[in-house]
This record gives sequence, structure tokens and C-alpha cells, in this order.
Amino acid sequence: MKGYLCANALKTQLLCLCLLAALTAGCGKKGAPLPDTEADAFAFSACSATLRGGGLNVECRLEGAARNLEYAVLELDPVDGELCPGCPFAAVEQKRFEARELWDGGAADRISLSYRPARMAGAYRWRLVGHSTVSGLPDAETEVSTVQSGAGSHAGLPAHDFGE
Repeated sequence: MKGYLCANALKTQLLCLCLLAALTAGCGKKGAPLPDTEADAFAFSACSATLRGGGLNVECRLEGAARNLEYAVLELDPVDGELCPGCPFAAVEQKRFEARELWDGGAADRISLSYRPARMAGAYRWRLVGHSTVSGLPDAETEVSTVQSGAGSHAGLPAHDFGE
């Protein structure tokens, strides 16, 4: 009887170890699975912005699978007074643009948008975030840039190019 109990205990322990191994086998992977191909991805490049008459105009070039842009979100952080080197980007205003609103005349790889911010300021820190039609692809983002009104504008320059 004692040998029978030891054999059952050993089988139970082995079964528990097998179940534990099966349950923890997939724990090393973090995040949602990404598509296997980068052929569906797009990225923003050569972005520029101007601020005229209280309106912000942004133009960007799309590289890669531009047709997969579903919508883009313009994120704005109005700058009152001096630019703050080292301050984190905190978008206080966002505007969503559907892809059909963004295509520039017929150029398949260029988008443009115009927006009048709710809060007027002499300068804005901004970023454009593009969402793909392909499920699972990460959003494409521009660098945070700063645009100022008037002469000497830093339109379209990344924030780090002038001390931010």
C-alpha cells in the first residue's frame, strides 16, 4: 500500500509540474502580437508647419504604405512666453483628421492640414500621430516640433534643434 501511495504522489507531482510548465510557456512575450510584415507600415517624413493668421498649416510626406493611413491626430501644446527647454510635451488640444481630409491635391505621398487652435498663442509645440487601417500596427508619430508666428519661425524643426 505504501508503494502505491508513493507512486500516486510522484504522478501527481509530475502532473503539477507539467501543468505549471504549460501555463508559463508563453509568459516571456510582452504586448500584442505585431504583423509579420512591414509592407503595411507607413511613416511621416519631411514635415513642416507654418502659423499664419491664427491658423496652423502642416504638411508631411508619407513613406511606405501611405494608403493604409486611416486617420491622423494633430496634438498641440500652446506656448505662452518663453520656450521651456526640457519640458515634457503635454498636448492640451487634439484634432482628428480622417485620411480623406488630408490628401494634398492628388499627390499620393503628401498630406496637408489646416487647423485653427482653440487657444491662441504665439507658438505651439505639435506632433502628428497617424493610425493605420491594418490592425496591430503601431501608430506612426512625427517628432515633437515647434512653430512660431512671424519672422524667424522655427516651423517644422524638431524641438531639440533649438534647445528644447
